Amino acid sequence: MSWGIKVYNSFADIENNYLTNNRYGIASLNQSQVRLIGNPSASSSTETQRIINNYQNQVRATDNSFPFYFHYNIVQNSPTGGTYLVYYDPIFPDPPPTESLFNVKCNCFDNSNPYSQLYPLGSYSWSIWCPPASCLYNGPGGAEFNDAMASMEAEDFSTAETQFKTVIETYPGSSFAKESAKKLIPLKNLSDKDFPGLKMYFDSTVELHQDSLTNHLIYRLKNKCDIEMENYMDAITWFENDILSPTSEQDSLFSLIDLSDTYMLMEADSSLKSTQNYIGSLAQYKPKTRESYVEQREEWINLLFSDDPTIPENENHWKQDDANVIKQIIPNPFNQSTEVWIELTGPGTITLVVYNLLGQEMAIVSRQYLNAGLYPMILDLSGLSKGIYMITAKLNGKDEGKAKALKFN
Repeated sequence: MSWGIKVYNSFADIENNYLTNNRYGIASLNQSQVRLIGNPSASSSTETQRIINNYQNQVRATDNSFPFYFHYNIVQNSPTGGTYLVYYDPIFPDPPPTESLFNVKCNCFDNSNPYSQLYPLGSYSWSIWCPPASCLYNGPGGAEFNDAMASMEAEDFSTAETQFKTVIETYPGSSFAKESAKKLIPLKNLSDKDFPGLKMYFDSTVELHQDSLTNHLIYRLKNKCDIEMENYMDAITWFENDILSPTSEQDSLFSLIDLSDTYMLMEADSSLKSTQNYIGSLAQYKPKTRESYVEQREEWINLLFSDDPTIPENENHWKQDDANVIKQIIPNPFNQSTEVWIELTGPGTITLVVYNLLGQEMAIVSRQYLNAGLYPMILDLSGLSKGIYMITAKLNGKDEGKAKALKFN
């Protein structure tokens, strides 16, 4: 797994970089706030930020983490141009929104029409800027959001809060409204720390519940308020419920990571002697050591990226590396059943075992004796709920391959 820059649940201004030869140039995850800042005055490509020639995606984002400022960058994958340059893992409802959700105007892409290289298709407003050139971008609420940021940086926190809330209530559903909601949490940390009041604001403001994407963001931000209030046991219960009954497959993994993060916060706070030994109903996810916490966290993040978004959406299968006897899952994601393609270099008996994210065995595909070659095995999960499942291939009783399968219905 290789990232040029990875941002998880954090704030980051990314500028003046040359990001190349990674699997992903930039990965922005779990409600991160990211700005990709190029140089509008650049006279050549070397004078602005370049995110080029990374193997799968130049920019990839998940779960309300798409860069809210993304302008004046070189974003290319020449000479082939065969991958999605920008890829957002959608948590869209069914059907997905049809409006342009993401403003990527004023960037230098592979060609004059990057439509087919921006996923999900049709979700972006774009224009071409390649230096030397001039270009103007716009977005509803952007100027007001910048004013609020300036007030926050000047430590005029009361004015900043009013300005962020004005953006939320004037431009509901916009990217800057969502970014303003996120900013209210660090703002409260810097000012009056009134997280009970902020949680009530999140709950009661109708503009934050008019569309599914913003509502989903607020669902998670309210739990952040509990963490800031040190209501750790309530937060742990929330994470456990989200792991077991997630809104999306991403949420299961984010909540696993954030559950472990919360336990680490509790352990680090010497004033919480009454809760330091608290363990919720998923005791296996309380880290035993900091080393195991870091290792497990990286494994879970890697699960988010086990698919291959270089493949067009109508050919959504998943190639494994050569050491894995599981070569493809077609289709993946799937509704009820899918095909797991197995490749053997010699004869043997294959069994597929299906686990959920808690490590519980959920299903077994009966043993088959196969000669060397490439074979499909039908994986029927119609009796299981939607979510993420880990598939283990056992060859003659020994684990010889693992893969992630996403069941949508």
